Formats: sequence, structure tokens, C-alpha cells
Amino acid sequence: MTEQANKSLQNFLLSRELSNKKVLVCILNWGLGHASRCIPLIESFEKLNNEVFVLSSGPALELISKNFPGRKCIDSGEADMRYGKSSLATSIKIALQSPRFIRNIRVEEKLVEEICQQEQIDFILSDNRYGCRSKLAKSVFLGHQLNIPVPIGGSVVQALNKRLLNRFDEVWVPDYEGPQSLAGRLAKVLDLKVPIAYIGPLSRFNRKAAERMPSVYDKIFILSGPEPQRSLFEADILAGKYTESSDGRMVIVRGLPQEKGELKVPENWVSFNHLNTEELLNLIEESKEIVCRSGYSSIMDLHTIQRVAKLVPTPGQAEQEYLALLHKSSDLILGNS
Repeated sequence: MTEQANKSLQNFLLSRELSNKKVLVCILNWGLGHASRCIPLIESFEKLNNEVFVLSSGPALELISKNFPGRKCIDSGEADMRYGKSSLATSIKIALQSPRFIRNIRVEEKLVEEICQQEQIDFILSDNRYGCRSKLAKSVFLGHQLNIPVPIGGSVVQALNKRLLNRFDEVWVPDYEGPQSLAGRLAKVLDLKVPIAYIGPLSRFNRKAAERMPSVYDKIFILSGPEPQRSLFEADILAGKYTESSDGRMVIVRGLPQEKGELKVPENWVSFNHLNTEELLNLIEESKEIVCRSGYSSIMDLHTIQRVAKLVPTPGQAEQEYLALLHKSSDLILGNS
């Protein structure tokens, strides 16, 4: 986030009397997007002398641990979300995992209650984790999907989403309100009983990323998201699906902060399992083109660095399919609406 955006976020937090408090940030482990967008929030909390605790798991918790070494990180231990190998298979997989999702809400509630009692937590920020709330602390839900796009059972899903959101004290939407919205109809206001605040896009990047001339790389591929779709995307990239020529210089960032092994790539390619924020931003600046998933955190990052990309939605993930279509033109990302 730019200096101005960071200042605006800190002023917003101060308006909620969030200084010198114990804050629990709960992050969903579906890819790295939820964790990356919480980085500027954690930074802002700490600048206001809050003591921050982080609850997450898997690669998301690893990303936070690497960005905030020495902080109190708690492993919630839940199983990763799994996608299918096709659009239909992913839709079916998500539907079949719904009962586990509901059960996990109860597990989260119990765990968060224990943490609040042990650590005397004052404030909970829950990024898309519906069970991370407590009567012992003010509890806020962070999310851009007030309206969840699903191929079937939309009315049932919306009713459940509304019911779960109303259990929180407030909802924060990382987006602009109105015609500049990056999430479009996903972030349109529901008839909720609790207050909704649009806090602006969140990005771990802190500046624009103008293309350096001459460029070092023709394309940078930035991977993320649950398996097996992350690996399938990687295989398509290496097979040349998104390259016009085998002669170009390419770089691939795999989105695997826990991985130790190296990926075998052609001689004119460079591969990284994971990069910190500044390293990734430097690589983006050295690249002519960007290819990435159309997840909402990627959209916010592109908006912050003022770069366009080829957006490739995860098959079967209706949210990403909608966002890829919404941002087919670069106007919203570049602020030209």
C-alpha cells in the first residue's frame, strides 16, 4: 500500500480506538491471498502499539511468520481446501467439503474462545473465517464477498452467509465503495444488521512498479491457490500454454513458501519457490508482462503497483471467473473508471 493509503488505514483503525490493544488476526489458509492482504493490516496494528497474535495454518501461516519473525503465531491446524482437476470437479469438491467447513466453524469458535481467555484479547479481525469471533472481544469480519457467486443453490448460500456475518460486530470490506469498486457486485451491500465499512484495497506492496527498461524478463508467472489447481497451472505454464515463443526469458514464482526442492525449468527460465515482498516487486519491475490468477488479492496488488496482467481464473472458482471478466479492461485496476 502507498504511504497515503497506509496513513488512511491507520486513521481508520484509530477511529475504532485500536491502539495499545491485544489484537488477534485470524487468516484463512486458501492460497496466499488472504495472508498477503493481512500484511499491511498487521503492520498498521503494530505501528499503533497493538500487540498482534496471528491464527492460521499451512502456507498462509508460513508467509506471515516469514514477514513477521518472532511474532506470536498460532497454528489452527485445519486441513487445506482441495480443488478438483477441472471446473466441474472443483465445483463438486467445494460442495462436498461444505459439511467440513460448517464443522470447522464450531472448532474455530472454541479455539478462539480459549485464546481470548488465555491472552486477554481485546479485538479480533477474522479474514474470511466465520468461526473466529468471541463475546469476550470485539469481532470484525474482513472480506470482499458480501455476495458469493455460486453456480447452484445461490439463495441458500447467500442466506447462510448473511446469517454468519450478522454474528460479528462489524464487517470491513477491503475495497472502494461505489463505481471504483475492484470487487464489483461481490462487494455490494447486503441487508446486514451489523455496520459495514469500506476500508480501501489492501496490498503488501508499497509503491508503483513501473516496467524497467530494458526489461530482464519477458514474462513473470505468479502462482497461488489451493492444490491441485496450483500445480496444474504450473504444468500448463511450463508446457508453453501462456508463452508465444520458447526463446523468451521467463521467471516463475511458485507460491510455495514451505517448499525446499527446486523446480526443473528450461535454461532461459528462472524459478523461485517463494519471494519476500521487495524481491517479488523487483522482479515485477524487471518483467514486461505479468501472468497470474484473478484472485481478489492479486487484483488489489495490481491496482497498487499500477500494472496490468493476463488474468487466468481458477477453473470452477466462480469468484475468479467473475473478476477476470470484470477486469478484462484495465480501467478499474489503473483507476481510469
